[in-house]
Amino acid sequence: MLAIVQRRYGTPDVLRLEEVATPVPGDGEVLVRIRAASVNRTDLEGLAGRPLFYRAFMGLRRPRNQRVGLDAAGEVEAVGTGVTRFKPGDHVYADLINNGGGAFAEFACAREKTWHQIPAGVDFETASTLPASAILAFQGLGRRDGIQQGDKVLINGAAGCVGTFAVKLAKAAGAEVTGVCSTSKLDFVRSMGAAHVKDYTREDYTRGGRRYDRILDAVANRAVFAVRGALAEGGIYGAHGAQSGVGILQALVAGPLISVGRQRSIGVVVGKPNDATDLGILGELVQAHDPRFRAAARAVSPWSVGWSLRRASGRSSPRTGDLRPAPPSDGSIRVQPDGDPCPDGHEAREADAPPVRSLGPSS
Repeated sequence: MLAIVQRRYGTPDVLRLEEVATPVPGDGEVLVRIRAASVNRTDLEGLAGRPLFYRAFMGLRRPRNQRVGLDAAGEVEAVGTGVTRFKPGDHVYADLINNGGGAFAEFACAREKTWHQIPAGVDFETASTLPASAILAFQGLGRRDGIQQGDKVLINGAAGCVGTFAVKLAKAAGAEVTGVCSTSKLDFVRSMGAAHVKDYTREDYTRGGRRYDRILDAVANRAVFAVRGALAEGGIYGAHGAQSGVGILQALVAGPLISVGRQRSIGVVVGKPNDATDLGILGELVQAHDPRFRAAARAVSPWSVGWSLRRASGRSSPRTGDLRPAPPSDGSIRVQPDGDPCPDGHEAREADAPPVRSLGPSS
């Protein structure tokens, strides 16, 4: 099969399209033909090996794992012995983070418990954006009962992959949502349902005097001591991303210490991938709020990037200069990036999207 592999850290130019062995499902495993995959911030951090302390887990000089891509949706191709939940032809999706990745390939194989049935009426492209970004937003907001009607919720990085879902989820729960983003994305965040928007280039949300019941931070670009002052009594702050890694470390180490005795909670959001209950609830939301909630899945994927996995003529290296859309029905993988490639840590609007790209010329 064809797959994207990464043997060193760097820009997307280090990625290679190569022929690799097609996995064979073992006992309790499910082989899936990938129909759509989404690119999220974790993929981009893994590509660059940044923040640098991540390399302690990924490999100091080069990535230990060469497979790329976490979020996948597709059709069951084959099942191993003992698999009871799925059969060939079933539509499934998963976050492959605990499987070592491999979503950017023609096939992916993982344990049965990793895969989940795609909700009826949800297409592959939409489903592929849910397992990481939507789940992290949902869990970061305290799941179903984390937000109460009338709560004041702030999302820092509201135009990014997780932030877009968080805005929609908090709004659906009845919260008064404030979204923090860059100047060019204020209208976009407002269109997602934010009652208030703040331009982080002009305003520091920790200094405005406003207090919030919950803050979900995808950027972690403010000191936790300043964040503490932006929380209402009983408020909760959770960081799940950072531009440099410093913000995450502050929230992880100093957050619990400065929260003691202050009736406020500061910490790090630790996601639980492929939680069946959470995915079930999100599936219901996508169906119940269609097209409003489903718009979040589309919004976090403003680029229609056709990463065609058809064999390249004469070369196997992805090149930025190859610009053409991949037809969604030709068996190619349609990659919907729900990540955050913008250097300022905030997602671009569709109007800012780069051209459609492919991993090679048509065969």
